[in-house]
Amino acid sequence: MERPSGVAAAAAGDVPAAVRAFERAHSMDPHGVDGMDIYAALLCEHDGDESDENDATREEYGEKVGFGVLSSVAFAPARREPSARLAALVNDLMAADAESPQAWAAAATYWAAKREPHKALAHAERAIRLDDRRADAHLVKGTLCLRLGRNDAAVGAFKRAAALEPSRTYAHAGVVAAYSLTGRYKEALAAAKEATRLAPASAPAASLVGDAHRKSPIEGSSDKARRAYEASLKLDPSDAGVAMALSDVHADAGRHDTAAGVLRRHLERHAPADVAVAVALRCKLGAVLAASKLLADALGAYQQALTLSPGSEEAARGMTRVERMLKGQDPDGDDDDDAEDEDDMEDAEDAEENGADDDDL
Repeated sequence: MERPSGVAAAAAGDVPAAVRAFERAHSMDPHGVDGMDIYAALLCEHDGDESDENDATREEYGEKVGFGVLSSVAFAPARREPSARLAALVNDLMAADAESPQAWAAAATYWAAKREPHKALAHAERAIRLDDRRADAHLVKGTLCLRLGRNDAAVGAFKRAAALEPSRTYAHAGVVAAYSLTGRYKEALAAAKEATRLAPASAPAASLVGDAHRKSPIEGSSDKARRAYEASLKLDPSDAGVAMALSDVHADAGRHDTAAGVLRRHLERHAPADVAVAVALRCKLGAVLAASKLLADALGAYQQALTLSPGSEEAARGMTRVERMLKGQDPDGDDDDDAEDEDDMEDAEDAEENGADDDDL
């Protein structure tokens, strides 16, 4: 019964319980493959060391997709290097049944975490050829196609996943992302609304409508995105991703005070236990405060982020920008510019000293 309980826990979002159930199932029956592709996906996201891929890469990917909520979670490059436990699981599955779609889907997950998207895609497609009815294999394929810029193929993969398991919000999120990237905004919105029709009480589904509107260039879409994100937060006030997306909508409209208020309230009422999320919120707050010229407050937000995660490149970049603004310098200038400024100051000081010496003569 461990595999069914693991699947149920994963579907409910209880990652620790799902991992424990799958781990027990695999230890009791190393040759069993059912549900092990789901276990692999959980290990990929929640097991192992943080990857050495810098924050900028993930941030740029999120900006490319344009979503504040689901893209960074579901489609951006994995934050972790594949763990020894994931590698062992894939080896066990291949040894147990090299013709099982679960084994190939798990291997696709492993290679995706290794930053080998082409190899990962080949494994995902092999899983689909073995069993076209496995939604997880289509989800992996769709995710990889998004990363490779094959957006039309991603649409097909995510649509197939959504048809097989209509309750999978990430499948609909993939359709929305892929349509948005190809400029098919009406289709993206239709896919988002379909997700809310199937799950009217789902906060992630409601946030998808916000995502679709936010990406659209149609007049009035920004306000519709705001309302959708607010509706999502009513369903789940603790969702930091939605809070940041709502803050972005306000900031994009020039309402920086309102944007900062959204983030501050979230930090006060729903302090996240996940360090990465806490750092992201504070970096977002720092950026909003800097745009409002509240530089001392912005500096404090970035300092808090660095206290939580001293290695955060996003926080370090933000702090550097604010420090330059405080000095009256170009916040986007590079280190060479700073060095030139320092050289100019030293030259000026030397000239003054030489002038004083001439006067003495």
